[in-house]
Amino acid sequence: MARKAAKIPKAYELLGSEPDWDDQHDLKDEELNVRFSNALNWYNYNYVNKNAQAFLASYAGSKKDAAAISALDASSIKPTLGFVAKMASNGLEFPSVLERYKNKLDEYIPELVAEGNEILAVKNAKRVAKKSAPVVSIQERTRNAASEHIGHIEGEIDDFIEAGCKSKFNTFDYLQQAEIKGGYMKYFIEHFQPIYEEFQEALRGEDEQLVEAYAYLSKPRKRKLIAFLANIINDCREWQKQSRGKRKARKRKVKTPKDLVKTLNFKKSDDDFGIESVKPESIIGATQVWVFDTKTRFMHKYISDIGMSVKGSTLKEFDADQSFKKKIRESYCEKVLDDVVNGGKVKLRKSIADIAAKEVPVTGRIGKEMVIVRVVK
Repeated sequence: MARKAAKIPKAYELLGSEPDWDDQHDLKDEELNVRFSNALNWYNYNYVNKNAQAFLASYAGSKKDAAAISALDASSIKPTLGFVAKMASNGLEFPSVLERYKNKLDEYIPELVAEGNEILAVKNAKRVAKKSAPVVSIQERTRNAASEHIGHIEGEIDDFIEAGCKSKFNTFDYLQQAEIKGGYMKYFIEHFQPIYEEFQEALRGEDEQLVEAYAYLSKPRKRKLIAFLANIINDCREWQKQSRGKRKARKRKVKTPKDLVKTLNFKKSDDDFGIESVKPESIIGATQVWVFDTKTRFMHKYISDIGMSVKGSTLKEFDADQSFKKKIRESYCEKVLDDVVNGGKVKLRKSIADIAAKEVPVTGRIGKEMVIVRVVK
């Protein structure tokens, strides 16, 4: 006997309400089979994989298994078995004619749970790793960000030494052009200050290990390097000061020599000794400055390897180790002053070397009784 073709559902049946199984015991096997096929069509028409996944999770029973199934990618779900799960949840008892679908569903659930648990294990491991990872403080992040620029300046120091302690590098300009945050300057200063102090100690020669370590640098070059490091630190402090409370620091105004010496307190001339002061702006960039105190008769000799400057009434950037003053006997003043003012390099050097007096440290301070008698560039 020929098998009767299954009934193909009409469009209105697919758009109707969800199939129910209240009368399943009244249906013959063939009718039940048709009802089941129509139900699958209805679910296929009205739902997608994501819904099928939710049906399987609900059918799984335990919350743990449901979570595992929910962790899966919905596109990997077999929607037909998801719809079978929904029918089971709605009361379909799966008699022998439909038993194979129930068996497939019961085999499928453990597979999904196993796959989902693997995904959850990986996610959990990542979460634990993230929690246990060391937390980098804001201060540490700032220090790390500053280290790159500190490394750049260290490279400039190396270049300075290799070039015979000469360089046109300007730390302030670099900080400004790179728009480095003023808050980083704390770490810059902490890094370069000990290096500066170490070279000062090496120059004094009190530590044998440091003397040996930097023996490749002559004393004049050590002095130049110390001055270079001092400028780096001072520029960092200046940038920190200008950046405080501002998003962008003002560009530093370049002062002319006249601007730098406008508040310098000195004596323009002295009739008793017959001397006149040179123009004070000539001090800027000078390698030698000779100042005579008309009241105490002290001759001050200032030496600089990098060029001097002035702040207020004080000389800056002179080498304290090479600079000094000596007191001249009144009867000897005329000759010494003539040698200092008019003498060549040899006579200038000998003018104060021949004075039988003790060398006294100088402070750089220039007062109203002092005449600037000679400047050497």
